[in-house]
Amino acid sequence: MRIEVDKEIKEELDQIKAENYIFGKGHSETIAFLIRHYKTHEKLEEVIKKHLSETREIIEKSFLNALRTAIINLLKPREESAK
Repeated sequence: MRIEVDKEIKEELDQIKAENYIFGKGHSETIAFLIRHYKTHEKLEEVIKKHLSETREIIEKSFLNALRTAIINLLKPREESAK
Protein backbone atom coordinates (compact mmCIF):
# COMPACT_ATOMS: atom_id res chain seq x y z
CA MET A 1 0.00 0.00 0.00
CA ARG A 2 1.32 3.44 -0.86
CA ILE A 3 0.36 6.52 1.07
CA GLU A 4 0.89 9.94 -0.46
CA VAL A 5 1.78 12.68 2.02
CA ASP A 6 3.04 16.21 1.71
CA LYS A 7 6.46 17.34 2.97
CA GLU A 8 5.12 18.60 6.32
CA ILE A 9 3.33 15.33 7.16
CA LYS A 10 6.36 13.33 6.00
CA GLU A 11 8.55 15.27 8.45
CA GLU A 12 6.07 14.66 11.27
CA LEU A 13 5.93 10.93 10.47
CA ASP A 14 9.73 10.81 10.39
CA GLN A 15 9.84 12.46 13.83
CA ILE A 16 7.30 10.01 15.29
CA LYS A 17 9.25 7.14 13.74
CA ALA A 18 12.52 8.34 15.28
CA GLU A 19 11.04 9.09 18.72
CA ASN A 20 9.44 5.65 18.99
CA TYR A 21 12.23 3.61 17.40
CA ILE A 22 10.00 2.33 14.61
CA PHE A 23 11.89 0.42 11.96
CA GLY A 24 10.42 -0.71 8.68
CA LYS A 25 9.89 0.30 5.11
CA GLY A 26 8.25 3.63 4.49
CA HIS A 27 5.75 4.95 6.95
CA SER A 28 3.34 2.02 7.06
CA GLU A 29 4.82 0.85 10.39
CA THR A 30 4.56 4.40 11.74
CA ILE A 31 0.90 4.61 10.74
CA ALA A 32 0.25 1.17 12.27
CA PHE A 33 1.90 2.43 15.48
CA LEU A 34 -0.32 5.52 15.49
CA ILE A 35 -3.45 3.41 15.01
CA ARG A 36 -2.50 1.10 17.89
CA HIS A 37 -1.63 4.13 20.03
CA TYR A 38 -4.99 5.76 19.31
CA LYS A 39 -6.96 2.59 20.07
CA THR A 40 -5.08 2.15 23.34
CA HIS A 41 -5.62 5.73 24.49
CA GLU A 42 -9.14 6.23 23.13
CA LYS A 43 -10.81 5.14 26.40
CA LEU A 44 -8.56 7.42 28.43
CA GLU A 45 -9.47 10.30 26.14
CA GLU A 46 -13.19 9.64 26.73
CA VAL A 47 -12.70 9.69 30.51
CA ILE A 48 -10.79 12.97 30.30
CA LYS A 49 -13.47 14.56 28.10
CA LYS A 50 -16.18 13.47 30.55
CA HIS A 51 -14.34 15.00 33.50
CA LEU A 52 -13.56 18.19 31.60
CA SER A 53 -17.24 18.61 30.75
CA GLU A 54 -18.01 18.53 34.49
CA THR A 55 -15.39 21.16 35.36
CA ARG A 56 -17.75 24.15 35.18
CA GLU A 57 -20.22 22.55 37.59
CA ILE A 58 -17.43 21.60 40.01
CA ILE A 59 -16.03 25.15 39.98
CA GLU A 60 -19.47 26.67 40.55
CA LYS A 61 -20.20 24.34 43.49
CA SER A 62 -16.80 25.01 45.03
CA PHE A 63 -17.18 28.77 44.64
CA LEU A 64 -20.63 28.74 46.24
CA ASN A 65 -19.37 26.60 49.14
CA ALA A 66 -16.42 28.94 49.70
CA LEU A 67 -18.69 31.99 49.54
CA ARG A 68 -21.16 30.42 52.00
CA THR A 69 -18.33 29.60 54.42
CA ALA A 70 -16.94 33.14 54.16
CA ILE A 71 -20.35 34.72 54.86
CA ILE A 72 -20.99 32.39 57.81
CA ASN A 73 -17.58 33.29 59.24
CA LEU A 74 -18.27 37.02 58.81
CA LEU A 75 -21.63 36.77 60.58
CA LYS A 76 -20.37 34.69 63.52
CA PRO A 77 -20.18 36.56 66.79
CA ARG A 78 -16.65 37.55 67.61
CA GLU A 79 -15.03 35.41 70.28
CA GLU A 80 -13.80 37.39 73.24
CA SER A 81 -10.09 37.24 73.78
CA ALA A 82 -8.61 36.26 77.11
CA LYS A 83 -8.77 39.07 79.65
